[in-house]
Amino acid sequence: MKTQIGWGRKTTYGALAAMALILGAVVPAQAAVSVTIDGNAALQVTTMARTSVSSLAKGERLHARATMTYEAQVLGLPLPLTAAYFNSIPLSFGRPQLDDVDNADLDSMRYSVMRDSWLGTDQWIVRGDKGFWGNLTVSLKGSATAVTSSKKRFHAGTGTGHAVDANSAILITVK
Repeated sequence: MKTQIGWGRKTTYGALAAMALILGAVVPAQAAVSVTIDGNAALQVTTMARTSVSSLAKGERLHARATMTYEAQVLGLPLPLTAAYFNSIPLSFGRPQLDDVDNADLDSMRYSVMRDSWLGTDQWIVRGDKGFWGNLTVSLKGSATAVTSSKKRFHAGTGTGHAVDANSAILITVK
C-alpha cells in the first residue's frame, strides 16, 4: 500500500511539474520557469520560480513570482504545519516593490537586504511563514528595475533549515 501511495504522489507531482513546464512554454518566450518538488510521506512541497524574462538591459523591469504549494497529510488526514516562504531578488536591481501577495503572512510588506542562506549571497528578500492544516498555496510577486550589469539568481522557496525544504532559482542576466 505504501508503494502505491508513494507512486501516486510521485505521479501527481510529476504531472504538476509537467504542467509548470507547459506553462513556461505558454508565457512569453523570454520568460523563465523553475520547479522543485521535495518531501516525504507526510509532507510534500512544490516550489515554482517564474520570471518575466531571463535577460534584460539596465533600466528594464523584472517581474518575479514565487509560488509554493504545501501538502501535509497522513492517510488522507490533514496535519498541522508551519509553511515558510520567500521571494529573493538580486541586489543588481533597485529596491523591489511587492506587487501581489496571495495567502501569505509576511514579516514586512517591503523588501529588505538580507542573507539568502540557500544562495549564499545578500539579496532583496520578502519573507514570512504561516500555520495551516493539510494544504496551502502561497504566491509572492515582486518587480524591480535592473541597475547594474550582473548574472545573479532570482530565488523562490522555503529557504533552509525546515522539515522539508524546496527551492527554485532562475539565472537572470542584466546587460
